[in-house]
Amino acid sequence: MPTDSVVHIVDDEAVRQSLAFLLGTAQLSVRSYETAVAFLANIECAERGCIVTDLRMPKSTGLSCSGE
Repeated sequence: MPTDSVVHIVDDEAVRQSLAFLLGTAQLSVRSYETAVAFLANIECAERGCIVTDLRMPKSTGLSCSGE
């Protein structure tokens, strides 16, 4: 992954913080969001990279992040 890329983590549970910590220790840039709505609200300023998402969250699914 290019050095200017970010791993975007979308999850409503504690695994979000654990995964962000783990990836941070691997020197990866990480942004985390508690909901798909929060991620989508920041998509215009979101850096390029990849999305790791929970598929079952209240109010929206992880598929909402990809526009499905």
